[in-house]
This record gives sequence, structure tokens and C-alpha cells, in this order.
Amino acid sequence: MQIENFEITRGNTWKRDLYFSDEDGGIDITGWKILFTAKEKITDLDAAAKIAVSATITDAINGKATLSLSVTNTDLPPASYIYDIKIVTSSAIDELTIVSGNITILSGVTLRDA
Repeated sequence: MQIENFEITRGNTWKRDLYFSDEDGGIDITGWKILFTAKEKITDLDAAAKIAVSATITDAINGKATLSLSVTNTDLPPASYIYDIKIVTSSAIDELTIVSGNITILSGVTLRDA
């Protein structure tokens, strides 16, 4: 599992392209769920998650997906939250946390409507 911390300004969008591969290239991720969950405390129930989104699979045969956080997802009080990205394979037999860490929501300067 990879540990990765990152920062985002409150109310901003964030996007990451994901690529799943083995030594032969992209692997088929048809039917997978890729889940991003952020919480205040690791002991919080999933229902209390501050952010809970699923990635969009963009090219299942070649192992490509995009994980996006919207303005609404990141409109949280400035603080540090714990998060992880978990995959659930199509058979639902295999579940694997692939990334975890802290997401820090920073205060923004601009609050006006665009």
C-alpha cells in the first residue's frame, strides 16, 4: 500500500487518473469498484465519512479510471482528514486498499461566486 498525503483548497476540484497494470500492461478492471473515503477519525463509520466517492472507469479493458472530487466534496472545514482508496474486484472476493494518507483542506481566499 502506498502512503500519500496531499492538500487541496476548500471548495476546489481535484482529479487523478488511475492506471492498473501488470508486467504485460493494463489489466481488465471491468466490474471493479474504486472507492475514495475521507473521515475525521479512522474509527468513524462509513456513514459519517466527510467524502465518499467512486472513481469513474474510463477504459475498463486497459485498466484506466478517473477519481474526481467536486467543489461540493471539498467544501469542508479546513482541517486534516484521513483517507484511503480501496478497490473491490468484480468478484467482490478481493478487496485491497491501495493508497492511504491525509488530505488537508486549506482555507481559500476567494469566496465570491464566479
